[in-house]
Amino acid sequence: MSNRPVSPPPNLIRTTISLEGISVAQPFVTPAPQAAIIENDHRQRVALLSQNQEGIWLLHLLEPIPLDPQLPALFQCANARQCESDRMPMTGGLACLALCVKELIEATVMENH
Repeated sequence: MSNRPVSPPPNLIRTTISLEGISVAQPFVTPAPQAAIIENDHRQRVALLSQNQEGIWLLHLLEPIPLDPQLPALFQCANARQCESDRMPMTGGLACLALCVKELIEATVMENH
């Protein structure tokens, strides 16, 4: 997690998907994280969540992962976990959304292997 937006180098980005319509809760006390790096089990970076200047969350895929660009499962997970209202520091807000992205990537990779 980072308190600043993070942009990976353009040559590392395979795909960028706008997550317009998804919002996450802001913590009560600490500064709100602005980015999350998602790694696989081998600690290789596979995705990055970051806000753009307009406050829209962007999902940068750093590996060729065949995600549905509409991401219905991600929206369902974010709603089910209540990412928009969960303010817990380790599981709410951006961490909640990052967990949903990680689960979606894992499920997609498992389906395609």
